[in-house]
Amino acid sequence: MDLPLSVLVLDIDNFKAINDNYGHAAGDAVLANLANLCKRLLRDSDVLASYGGGEDFMGLLPETPKNRAARVAERMQQAGAKASFNGPPAGQKVTISIGVAGKDVSGPFDITTLIDHVDKAMYEVKNQGKNRVVLYPFE
Repeated sequence: MDLPLSVLVLDIDNFKAINDNYGHAAGDAVLANLANLCKRLLRDSDVLASYGGGEDFMGLLPETPKNRAARVAERMQQAGAKASFNGPPAGQKVTISIGVAGKDVSGPFDITTLIDHVDKAMYEVKNQGKNRVVLYPFE
């Protein structure tokens, strides 16, 4: 059976400034708090993991069409913008950028292409000014 799969890449906007201004412990606290916030918005069958060794996360949403995954990403992006994270400095505000791509039920599956598409969506988010969600292919 051929099922949809969607992928999200989340990037904390201007994360380097948090580390530079408040230290890596504050950056680590922001990462942990944001990960917990985003995980609460996912289903048990979804996966959220560190990606790329920095402030990026990847979400895998099995059996989720890319348009529905984009709605999940928008809820994450909005929740992140509204949240205040504990730790130095108290009440730290962050924004996140999210790229979304998916493999719908028809056609062959190639994980390398899917990762390439979500990376292209993330680059487009940054080109558009951050703090938003972009779905590949661009509409």
